[in-house]
Amino acid sequence: MIQVVCWKWQKEKESFRYRETYTSDHVNAFAKMVRKHLSCPHEIVCITDNSDGIDSSVRIVPIWDDLKEYGMCYRRLKLFSKEMKEVIGNRFVSMDLDCVITGDITELFDNDYDFMMWQPRTKNTPYCGSMFMMKAGVRDFVWEEFKENDLIWLSDKGGWAAGKTNRWAHKKAYDAGYIVGSDQAYISYKLYPKEKVWTKKDGVYNFNNIDELPEDAKIVFFPGKHDPTHENLYPENMWITEHYPLAERFNRPSTKPINCITFYWGPGPYFPDYVNKLFNMIDKHLSLPHRNICFTNIPEGIREGIEIRPLHNEWMKGNLKKAIQFDPANNFEGRVFSFDLDNVIVGSLDVFAKFTDDFIIQEAIAEKRKGMNAGNFMAFNGGYGKDIWEELNNNYKKYEEETNGSERFLYDRLIKKMKFWPKGYVVSYKAHVKTRKVKNWDKVRLLWFHGNPKPHEITTNRIRNNWK
Repeated sequence: MIQVVCWKWQKEKESFRYRETYTSDHVNAFAKMVRKHLSCPHEIVCITDNSDGIDSSVRIVPIWDDLKEYGMCYRRLKLFSKEMKEVIGNRFVSMDLDCVITGDITELFDNDYDFMMWQPRTKNTPYCGSMFMMKAGVRDFVWEEFKENDLIWLSDKGGWAAGKTNRWAHKKAYDAGYIVGSDQAYISYKLYPKEKVWTKKDGVYNFNNIDELPEDAKIVFFPGKHDPTHENLYPENMWITEHYPLAERFNRPSTKPINCITFYWGPGPYFPDYVNKLFNMIDKHLSLPHRNICFTNIPEGIREGIEIRPLHNEWMKGNLKKAIQFDPANNFEGRVFSFDLDNVIVGSLDVFAKFTDDFIIQEAIAEKRKGMNAGNFMAFNGGYGKDIWEELNNNYKKYEEETNGSERFLYDRLIKKMKFWPKGYVVSYKAHVKTRKVKNWDKVRLLWFHGNPKPHEITTNRIRNNWK
């Protein structure tokens, strides 16, 4: 039997700069994840000063007052005392609540080591207090030898840091001057230099060091300014909603059908077949309710199931015709997905529906256009862009000359707040696929073709199996 210990306490002094106030909901979510992913016999324990609302299956241990004057987190040092065998159990693991458990964690705890701790390899903290496991009473000197003069108050950090005088301090931390990080700093300061550790090789990750969920991830900790329920983590990190019970509220799609639109005019280089195949791919890869709409004046050859709307601004130069999507007369309700005809969809589009920004588009890949848009696939809310449409029509000659018919240049000039899709969702066939720069095909949703070749000229299975 192993005890899995978590902690919940009320905020105290503002000077300690606690990041979050955790609640019983966080404890219950943690317990739910542990039960799902830990198959060996275990008991969940919460050390807390307020047990209201915590599930009855979680054993409550009242938090002690030792070291209270340094801030709540320093009380965790008492886990190193010998008396914890009676209070907690023979063997236990302490875990912070700011984690998402994504895979089987049984192997992490299935060993005979006296002590293990997470090592995320940050510059000034050799070990991280977010997770450590021990046999009760080992390394008891961490508790027994606590001295006030081992700590130095860092006013700019708003907390304590361990000094550099102890002989067991790691060289990097020694050279840096201090091991920073409250109780985990003191633990690192006192421990032996070569403790057994968990790293990313064991599937234990730091959220700040990943762009997406690694395939081998078992636990992701969220040290720093965010916890898994922060709204600004979504929708870029929708994987959290699949694993963290409290994040389910961020996984609610709009009840209104998505307006999927494209534009077709002649002559060439595209044909009705491009329109049909684009919407075939949309129907295949978008499971949410949606409408298929094509702005065109040449509807011949376009299949049933695609709503035809007149391209009444066909007189505009080049791709400025696409500005018709912002005409308020469209009366779009809900979300709008705007596709170029030379897009090839290779993965689920549902993730794009989680983004609710007024306007979001693909970022350009050319170095000289970094921070500007690439066109090709964008999303916006119905009714957005009225001012763009009116400005273009009222000053058409000016924008025709300034943009030479490019809608990208029009957006550069008229859209002041522009968000971009997360990297890896939309990739360039020419710049990323042909050059073998795509590292994670599971993340790719859409390929965009600019210049040559065109989608109908590609014979690889990934294109052929979708562009049809």
